[in-house]
Amino acid sequence: YQKARKEAGFDGPPDVSIRIPVYISDSREEAERVPEQTFMKQFRRLGGQIAVTVGRADVAHDSERASRTAELANLEWGSVMREKVVVGTPEMVIDRIHELKERLKLTSIVAEFNAGEEISESDIERSMRLMCDKVMPAFK
Repeated sequence: YQKARKEAGFDGPPDVSIRIPVYISDSREEAERVPEQTFMKQFRRLGGQIAVTVGRADVAHDSERASRTAELANLEWGSVMREKVVVGTPEMVIDRIHELKERLKLTSIVAEFNAGEEISESDIERSMRLMCDKVMPAFK
């Protein structure tokens, strides 16, 4: 990425963001249980959206899209928690965000607190409060 960015004439510090589903709870068990169905629904929906473009003449990278569709169709919650979302206690989330920032050289994160649209309003509010009160201070 950095090489391609430089070759394209961009200099200065990169500005890299990631949009990622996030759920925070005081207990690990709840943090892993509450968003499972709705986050998985979101990934299945994304796979379906990509699948309808496979084989279309007006869409590039057909083999990559087919591969991505198959990957999303076969996701399991354990691998999703490790690779595609941020869930856990505030301490776990702080560690995960540090890991993502380091590995991907992120400058910001767009936290999606209700991916799949099925988390209750009270659970979303609690998760967001934990983000504001306990997670964000670790990054100031």
